[in-house]
Amino acid sequence: YHSAASARDRDRLRQHVLESLGWSILRIWSTDWWLNPEGEIEKISQRLKAMLAVPETGLAGLVPDAAPALGAVDVAVNPPEAQSPSTAPSGDWAVVADDGGEIEPALEIYRPAVLPAGDALLFHDAQASATLVAHLTRVIEAEGPLLDINLFRKVARAWGLERTGVRVVERLRMLVPERFVRTIETEAIFYWPAQADITSWERFRIADAGDEVSRRHIDEVCLEEIAALAHHVLGQAGSSSRDDLAHSVCRLLGMTRIPAEAQARTDEALDRLIALEIVVNIDGAVRLVA
Repeated sequence: YHSAASARDRDRLRQHVLESLGWSILRIWSTDWWLNPEGEIEKISQRLKAMLAVPETGLAGLVPDAAPALGAVDVAVNPPEAQSPSTAPSGDWAVVADDGGEIEPALEIYRPAVLPAGDALLFHDAQASATLVAHLTRVIEAEGPLLDINLFRKVARAWGLERTGVRVVERLRMLVPERFVRTIETEAIFYWPAQADITSWERFRIADAGDEVSRRHIDEVCLEEIAALAHHVLGQAGSSSRDDLAHSVCRLLGMTRIPAEAQARTDEALDRLIALEIVVNIDGAVRLVA
């Protein structure tokens, strides 16, 4: 995990430089951007229209508080006098990710693996074992770390089996190659890609607003990935309450409701970060260690 201090300083400097050149900074939540980009674009469009419809001196009243918002995305609006002669007279604007790069590559979308269909009548046949191993491998490498029952259910459905009973689970469990690391959380088992370094895991995947299959419940996500999500949110927020942090993590996973067990699971991941001295808890707020 990397400290977010330099990123925040760079963000403040960029905003200061742009404002000194006559730009106005609007902010939207990056989480909302990922979950509902069309709605956020409409908000930006309406704000731009409002800014262009008032005299230049009235722009300041339309600009929200300059304090950084949790997971904010900058929207910079350039007033007409700051444009070059070749710029259109209606004004110039741009959406910039917090790190100054493109928005789309900043976060990884959870993409389930697609498996070819198998024959349900041959599932328990010894000759099908090699193909089942290949299917298990494909899913773990594409989706890992993932919950064991989700892995077995996905392969079973590809073979036309509507139920994932004990016999099916045990056959698939015995076929999972030994090179795949397993982690155990209470009664849950997670399978990891073969080359995964669990001790320094920083990867996380979020939901795509337009793709239902990319949504996951927090119980389906290992604590290491939840911790990485929490680290990402705190890197943008600077600090947060535990409740707000759990809300942001769940929204990134595509959850619309935040049940009590989701809060408890986020707290468990957060406590790991605190134990590793990556995060500190001060006066009821958590933040990254500088």
